[in-house]
Amino acid sequence: KQMAKKVSNADHSVVRVQKECTKCGKGSKGHCKLDGTETQTNLARAFAGEAQANNRYLMLAERAEADGMYALSEQIYGIAYEENAHAEVFFKLITDNCTCKIDNLEICAGYPYKCGSLVDMLQYAAEIEESESNNIYPEFARVAAEEGFPEIASKFEMIAKIENCHKMKWLQLHEKLSTGSTYKAEQPMKWKCTHCGHETTAEQPWKVCPVCGHPQGFVQIPMQSGNQGA
Repeated sequence: KQMAKKVSNADHSVVRVQKECTKCGKGSKGHCKLDGTETQTNLARAFAGEAQANNRYLMLAERAEADGMYALSEQIYGIAYEENAHAEVFFKLITDNCTCKIDNLEICAGYPYKCGSLVDMLQYAAEIEESESNNIYPEFARVAAEEGFPEIASKFEMIAKIENCHKMKWLQLHEKLSTGSTYKAEQPMKWKCTHCGHETTAEQPWKVCPVCGHPQGFVQIPMQSGNQGA
């Protein structure tokens, strides 16, 4: 999902002139205004990165489920769903800003292929989200604003905040799994079975739900809420 090549090295001191679309020639009239811009390329990079993240997280969720960590898999599925939503946003920004058919967009970008244990993958995911939220999407937003696309710049900025929330979730999950504290608390707290809804207040939840008989892996994992900001 680290889809940015070194866009920060580009010469942004030159004011870009909006080109007409090379396919229909309507750029001067507001159509196909993205054609040939760095923003169009960045949107394509972002779409590819989010689509890949969605699939990486789906595979990770399946791994967690296979290990009996059903509540963890639901957390991961939730993040994967949001990454897919981001991909849809970027795809739509490309297609909505060009009235002619786009057969193909060629991009040059790097994407992560790290693998490891389940715990390792949670850490890797946090690192990737941090890169997006702190570096890649802010840079894409800056370029979009410079090229005259304030609405696209705003989308990059807002999604960067969401990715920061994802980073915080991954870090929490990594901390819980790596320290064995997923189902341990320093003081009594509420635990809930995600299958039947049974709840109890204790320092640790049940090994097997007394109501539905599902194992501890179905117990909801307590998480601290992130704040995206304004």
